[in-house]
Order: sequence, then C-alpha cells, then structure tokens
Amino acid sequence: MHIAYALGSANENAVSYLLNNITEDCFEGKIDFDWYRFYGVTLKKVICNAKIIYPEVLKEIEARGNQPDRSSLIVIPKRLHSFLSKQFENISAVYVASKTGGFVENFDEAIENRIKQGLTILEACNYQMHPDLKFLYGYFEDRRTLANVSLKEKTIRVSMSMVQKPLSDIVAMLIEENEHFNTGMDDNTREFQQHFINLYTRTLLAQHQIEV
Repeated sequence: MHIAYALGSANENAVSYLLNNITEDCFEGKIDFDWYRFYGVTLKKVICNAKIIYPEVLKEIEARGNQPDRSSLIVIPKRLHSFLSKQFENISAVYVASKTGGFVENFDEAIENRIKQGLTILEACNYQMHPDLKFLYGYFEDRRTLANVSLKEKTIRVSMSMVQKPLSDIVAMLIEENEHFNTGMDDNTREFQQHFINLYTRTLLAQHQIEV
C-alpha cells in the first residue's frame, strides 16, 4: 500500500508518530503526495490547533534572531506541507503576505494583549474598527514590515516586533490598517494620503463643531 493511502486511513497514534518523525531525508519526506486527493479527519484531529511549517522557513526565522513558539508548530517536509495546506484550510503557519513577501503565523499572548489595549483606546475615542477584521500574529519575511491587512481574508497580520512599540504606535497601526481595509487603497499612494488628509480635516472640524 502506498504511504499516502496509509496516512489517509491511519489511526491517531500512527498519524502522530509520522508527523513527529518524518524528515526531508527519509523516504516518506521525498514522495509526492499531490496525486492523492483526500485525507480523513484523523490527520486534522491530530494536528488540532497547531500549525504546520517546513524546515527552511523555520530556520530562516530563527536565523534572524526570532524565537517562535515551537510547541505550537509541527515541522514537516516541504512536499507534505504543500499538500496538507491544500487539503485543510488555515492549517499552515506560512502565508503569502502580498508585496511584503512571506508571513509566518506564531501566536503570542503578549502581542495580543497589546493589540487589545490599542483597541480599547480606539473604542474610548469612538473610532470604529471594521467588525469583520481579525488578527494574526507572527513574523514577516521583510523585517521592515510591522503590519498589513489582507482584504480578501479580512485579516490584519501583525509582526511580533510590535510588542516593543509604544501604545501610540499600535493605535496608529490599527487605524492605518483599518483604513486600508475600509477604502481598499494601497500604501504609498496619493489616494491613501488624501484619504488621511480628509479624515483628519473632518475630525478637526467635528471636534470644534464647525460646518463648512
């Protein structure tokens, strides 16, 4: 029996053993899984809330001095990672983050708490974040990128580096990404610049109860 079929019908113990021991160097790490089109729920159940990642990406992240939480990651060969990412939605820690290159999800409670603080401040200021937006935390391939929003996925991706920023920077980031989502406008465009000028002008006039 081909291992792809075996993996599709294996029990939880067998699947767990494979995921914990498979590497790029072993036979199972080199085979092509793409021709096998279905996997049962056992594999997804074993993975549970963890995220899959392949060695090259993890090595690159750590080489930059980052320390992702390995307990939340399952490291598997790239071929198997590619196949399972197509089989199960939101199972991979690796995302393509538009013009900023790659993004690797790695949840951290500290950065989530900082974002919650920023959201609380905005709520006190009567600034409305779009209710459909959600957040992912992790590492961007381009270290200069601190956050971006995916219009399609309705998600703001936030760099772990933001945890070191003052709350004023976090609040500014939330406003910027929310306005990107609301307008659909890109960074570094005259249109987005004008949008913020208009937003500031309207806020200033409303604050002083001036109608024009």
